[in-house]
Amino acid sequence: MKMVKSLLLGSVAGIAAITGAQAADLPLAEPVEYVRICDTWGNGYFYIPGTQTCLQISGLVRFDLRYEEPFDRANDALTFRGRAQLQFDARTQTELGTLRSYLRMRGNYINNANTATDGDDFYVHQAFVQFAGFTAGKTQSFFDAVYDGSFTGAYNSEVTSTALLGYTATFGSGWSASLSIEDRSNREVAGGGAVALLGAPIAYAGTMMPDVVANVRVAQGWGSFQLSGAIHQNRDNTEVGGLWVGADDEYGFAVQAAGAVNLPMGGQGTRLWASAAYADGAIGYLGTVASPWVGSGTTGGIARADSFVIADGAGGFGLETSSGWAITGGGTWVFNPVFRSNLTLGYADVESDVVSLVGGAPVGDFSQFIAAANVIYTPVQNLDLGLEVFYRNIVDDNFDTPVITNDDSWGVMGRVERKF
Repeated sequence: MKMVKSLLLGSVAGIAAITGAQAADLPLAEPVEYVRICDTWGNGYFYIPGTQTCLQISGLVRFDLRYEEPFDRANDALTFRGRAQLQFDARTQTELGTLRSYLRMRGNYINNANTATDGDDFYVHQAFVQFAGFTAGKTQSFFDAVYDGSFTGAYNSEVTSTALLGYTATFGSGWSASLSIEDRSNREVAGGGAVALLGAPIAYAGTMMPDVVANVRVAQGWGSFQLSGAIHQNRDNTEVGGLWVGADDEYGFAVQAAGAVNLPMGGQGTRLWASAAYADGAIGYLGTVASPWVGSGTTGGIARADSFVIADGAGGFGLETSSGWAITGGGTWVFNPVFRSNLTLGYADVESDVVSLVGGAPVGDFSQFIAAANVIYTPVQNLDLGLEVFYRNIVDDNFDTPVITNDDSWGVMGRVERKF
């Protein structure tokens, strides 16, 4: 019996040894690395596997349908617009602070948009890197302070983004100051192709100097406030008979004050806001440059220019700058998590001592008033169904007989938007 027991134990030990040796020869499975949640910067971030970088992927899909009384028979009354947008926000915590890179891709489809042809495009709307207070890339101008919640867009609203290199210093308690150099061409307003009456709108030459922009900002529990300013070079390249007329450069500027106050009544996000801007030789900073709903370079048939080439009285030519101001205000009221509403009012006035024609449209003085009100219904999280009513009035101050055939315009706009 002892002999049988010894044989059995020996056999088991031998089999175990052989099995262990064979298992040692097998390749080991790679360890599984699961995607980990990163909550350092809020919801939606996750660690890119194998790195200490947190990434958030988000976006939106939007459809707009708009009806507006046309200013001219050639303009569309009914406009369709579709938008797709993707954002990638990557952040890494370093010894010198957060290293951030951000990319926003946007594609639009707009039928006519009050222009001559239908159009669709897909482009880089924003792409920048932030580190140690520096921002480099394409992003919102440091001049801007955007509070407007209307669909139509009023003055000083976001129209586009610009390439810049800037630095922001933070001082605590919500205070900061920023300085940047920005792409001049993004703010150029030129009525090219004009027939001169008293002077021709500037035809911009190549960039020699960027726009210089600075701001001071405070953001605290009560709301936020920003002062900003910009310097803009008017460098002319107007030619007569193939030769440059020799107009000297002029430097324009713009200043703006904007702020919002949070209100205790209503839900989170309820606030009143206002902004006021003045510009001379840099009217692109007024927010009167065409929105996607208005033909490029015109406002209901009125073109604009930062400056005009005029005779200087000494046998040469100089630049006469345009000036203007814009004031916008409004509010957002959050009734509950399902309903909210926005009201926007805006008025702008641009004046030029020179009047020209671009394809029969005046370049020079005009004023414009905008009012818009909307209601937004959010039946489920991240889905917005909105309806907006708006009114615009444009006054042509250049001629006894206005070029614009209808200076008042009413409209309504519906929006469906899903964020993710």
